[in-house]
Amino acid sequence: MVDFPPSYLINKTLTVGVIYKFKAPEFLENNDTPHYFIVVATYGNDNFLVCCTSQVSKKASYFDRNQLDYNTLVYLAPHKNSPFTKDTVVNCNEYFTISKEKLIKKCSDKSFKLGGNLSLNEYTQIYNGIKNSEVSDIGSFLLHPDEYEKQLK
Repeated sequence: MVDFPPSYLINKTLTVGVIYKFKAPEFLENNDTPHYFIVVATYGNDNFLVCCTSQVSKKASYFDRNQLDYNTLVYLAPHKNSPFTKDTVVNCNEYFTISKEKLIKKCSDKSFKLGGNLSLNEYTQIYNGIKNSEVSDIGSFLLHPDEYEKQLK
């Protein structure tokens, strides 16, 4: 495998729908385990990410305890074009903001992985989940699924 400089890799891949795996203890309460993050929107130098988890029942319990709308919990099934090897969910009520420069620094870590891109169906589910959220305020920055489909071509 060819190792590309982190700045090159991020500059070539940073787009809505890309999936990265990296450590983010600043986002996940000092959890140093690498997680998958999906870029769902960009605005200026800000990149908005949602976090993926394979702890489906734990996340469902969280939704129950906090009386959150299950339409904002998006299920992503593993498939051959996906980096996910287990059933995975995305909490569309929560997002994280990161600059391109910080992503480049994350990419320098050996645990960083490029996971590919969401399918149109997966993106549409997350788009709808964020739009259904009563707490997420990034809906206006999202690409409409029709625009995302054009990006995939």
